[in-house]
Amino acid sequence: MDYAKNEKGQTLIALLFFVLVGVIVTVAAVLILSTNSAAASKLTQGEVTRQLAETGIENAFITLLRDKNYTGETMTVGDATILISVTGTTNKIIDVTATSGDFVRKIEATVIYDGVLVPGSWKEIN
Repeated sequence: MDYAKNEKGQTLIALLFFVLVGVIVTVAAVLILSTNSAAASKLTQGEVTRQLAETGIENAFITLLRDKNYTGETMTVGDATILISVTGTTNKIIDVTATSGDFVRKIEATVIYDGVLVPGSWKEIN
């Protein structure tokens, strides 16, 4: 009879152990999912900021075609700010800095403008 009472106690301990393991596994899975979700969100925001910088470069190209004396401007797109700076006479350097939240992306492009706009190099600056 004492043996049967010990089995009931062992079953309860085994059940509690498996429940504890299940809770630990579930909590770990939730933490991993939330970490991955936050990382994906930051990656997306960084990519959007880079695309905004490219938009600034393209805007500078179009504006230079219309106005050879264009020196730049500041654009606002949603919560983001795009700062465009154009220097040079025939060989122009276009610097664009896009800022969105904590993310900043900088792109530099060169163009030759002698009546015709000829794009040169285009690179992201760290």
